[in-house]
Amino acid sequence: MTLQKLRTIDEAYRAAGLPAEFVLVTLDPRTDTPGRLRQFKASRDLPDRWHLLSGDETETHQIARFLGARAAFGDGHIDHDARISVFDAYGRLVRTVEGWDFDVATMVIR
Repeated sequence: MTLQKLRTIDEAYRAAGLPAEFVLVTLDPRTDTPGRLRQFKASRDLPDRWHLLSGDETETHQIARFLGARAAFGDGHIDHDARISVFDAYGRLVRTVEGWDFDVATMVIR
């Protein structure tokens, strides 16, 4: 569901004629290796402007804390928040939403 919502946000940026890059950061770096992320990106036909990142566990915990993302691991599965954050062209965090019930237009930063 998160990917679908991100695709909708991407469409809104393109419709507005605004550039946007998308960065998806895994919360499970042990499983989501760079190779697996490349396969995932290709299998979902994600655009080149979508970047899938994996770091070590310390880096992953740091970015999760910065973004306020929570994750729980169990039985080989990860359960995590549905959280989308928007940064402006200067790298400032300007908006974060949780879940999928929000107006996509509010995510387009001009």
